[in-house]
Amino acid sequence: MNKQFAPIRLGCNFRKHVRAKQPVFAALLLPLMFAMTLMLGQKAGHAATSYFHVKNGQIIDPDGNVFHARGINVYSSQLSSVVAGPSCNPLVRTFPGINMIRVEAFAAHYGQHDLNSNASASALKPLIQKLSSCRVVVEIEIHDYPKVLSGPKLSRVLKWYKSLVSAFKNNPYVWFGTQNEPNSKNPSGIMKEQKAIYNTIRNAGDNTIVMIDTGGAYTTKGLNPSVYAGMKNIVWDAHFYNWMSKYSSNLATNREVLANEIKGMQAIRSADGIIPVIVGEFGDSTNGDRVDPAWRQVVRAVLTSGHGYLAFAWNGGGKADRLLNPPYHGGQSDLTAYGRIIARAIASGAKSGAPDGSHYQ
Repeated sequence: MNKQFAPIRLGCNFRKHVRAKQPVFAALLLPLMFAMTLMLGQKAGHAATSYFHVKNGQIIDPDGNVFHARGINVYSSQLSSVVAGPSCNPLVRTFPGINMIRVEAFAAHYGQHDLNSNASASALKPLIQKLSSCRVVVEIEIHDYPKVLSGPKLSRVLKWYKSLVSAFKNNPYVWFGTQNEPNSKNPSGIMKEQKAIYNTIRNAGDNTIVMIDTGGAYTTKGLNPSVYAGMKNIVWDAHFYNWMSKYSSNLATNREVLANEIKGMQAIRSADGIIPVIVGEFGDSTNGDRVDPAWRQVVRAVLTSGHGYLAFAWNGGGKADRLLNPPYHGGQSDLTAYGRIIARAIASGAKSGAPDGSHYQ
């Protein structure tokens, strides 16, 4: 959600979650299961590697296959409960076929300090190890917004990214994301911050995918293409909500606005050429508390866009933008109307191999 146009969602990080204890045998088995996934055979068309990478405007997975993101957003404070059980449940049983989640962390927003608690490398490691064994990509991003990170706060965040790289650089299923929806009125600050985050990750020895939010995660206005021209393995993180089409209830209008947003992003090239796009946020509410009347058109526009997607959110913290109903235990019966659509799209996409939710008409 672009918080420059909508009230800030509060309360999302104040929920308590307890991670269930896992049997010792399962804990020992998970690393072996993950290692075995990297030994699977490749399909024709792309050479197998040990990591995800960008080639010809597409994301290629470690087996050499084109990767199409089908997933959701989860706050770092909720992650331990979302994958509390075996086999990455309740996440996987709620969204069968899911292959990616975007994990939001905060440096100091809302009075929280996630970087020292639920988003620290030590806190995330056992949860991400479990998700990796299920072949679920985890993008970790800093969710403070909209003020562009700079000064001491940016330094603190860069130190956090470095600690994450140290913990996960040998795990291809861990990606990183730059700051969520940085203020579009400060393009120079955005570029400086993004370059610093990218360089910190690369200089620490990790060539994993880095997802990048443009201004507000919707506009490239003021961004200098030369900043991104030398970067490799980057993906645009596009966000789309109903306010962006001026709350239009016309499906064609929502599709056109989203397509133009993506077109603007892909006009900027990286060292790999065309930069792939994942719609990293979209949902049924602009402000997180009131469901937009045309939310179905927004969801359909994203699911039929031809691009991967990450729906917002398991529990967005407000009265809307919720894939599940309280108390958020998970399972098909707990899904909202919005959540049921996303669950069907993920399951169907996983079965058909469709690049997006085009099966959802």
